[in-house]
Amino acid sequence: KDVPIVAIIGDSTFFHSGVPGLVNAVAAGARFILVISDNAIVAMTGAQPTPAEAGITLEGLCRAAGVSMSSARVSLLELSLAGQVEMHGAQLVSLKG
Repeated sequence: KDVPIVAIIGDSTFFHSGVPGLVNAVAAGARFILVISDNAIVAMTGAQPTPAEAGITLEGLCRAAGVSMSSARVSLLELSLAGQVEMHGAQLVSLKG
């Protein structure tokens, strides 16, 4: 059965190890929604800033990988996902707030 996949990752983990998975999934034509929780902090190693502070944005990386992106607040996550489940290919939701 063709069902969409939803994955959740933090922004710093995405910058550190999520980009290769995103690129490979797009290259394979996977149908999925990637939710990135964007709190602009690398909490796992002591609250350093993410690469976004140096101008490397989530939006830019995802656009370069060929993925469309939308932003949502946590309280609107369910509505945002519901609107994207019927879409095909890779979709990305960035959570801020």
